[in-house]
Amino acid sequence: ASKGWHGHQTHLVSSDEILVALEQPDDYVELLLKGMRYGDNLETKALAATMLGDCNPDNMEIRSALTQQLGVQSDPDVLIAVCDSQIERNEADQQTLNCLICLCTGFSSETKIQAASQLRYFVGTEHASACVTTLNELLGSEEPDVRATAALTIGDFPLTSDSTITRLQEMADSDSSKSVRDAANSTLTLRKSDSMRVIPVSNVT
Repeated sequence: ASKGWHGHQTHLVSSDEILVALEQPDDYVELLLKGMRYGDNLETKALAATMLGDCNPDNMEIRSALTQQLGVQSDPDVLIAVCDSQIERNEADQQTLNCLICLCTGFSSETKIQAASQLRYFVGTEHASACVTTLNELLGSEEPDVRATAALTIGDFPLTSDSTITRLQEMADSDSSKSVRDAANSTLTLRKSDSMRVIPVSNVT
């Protein structure tokens, strides 16, 4: 009978063990999957989840393991790492988006910033409007870094409503934080250059 991983069925994997997979993560998929599930702490689990994002995208076992983690994991750092790897592997879906939107509310400002930044992956997808709605809500955050991230990220979404443009203009003019004013200005400048860009007529000679 198999003695299981290292002779113990519930051996906890340490970050030191996982670091051997840094150079060639595809050679250590089993170890990384165990690390994500049975890491000795949350940092180890997040590290393993991140490294799985660098593995062969054709590996269906990784795909299903990442999806499963979104359903069972509650730590925001691990969830961010899982979502990041799904995006890296081009496997992000509605469940990924729901997780990111959830992480944009009620968590630390650092978590909100990371989750909000990842929403730009959904530009041009059917989920874009849900992302814009979430980012609009974050524009009203009490935390300047969160407002700045939302102001910058919303600039990646092409169809921004007039009310959002007006709000960004107000933020650019009068927000108490310089980083927020700069972020809002950056998005407004991008918008202006997009709308002024003339599509050249093809030069048929």
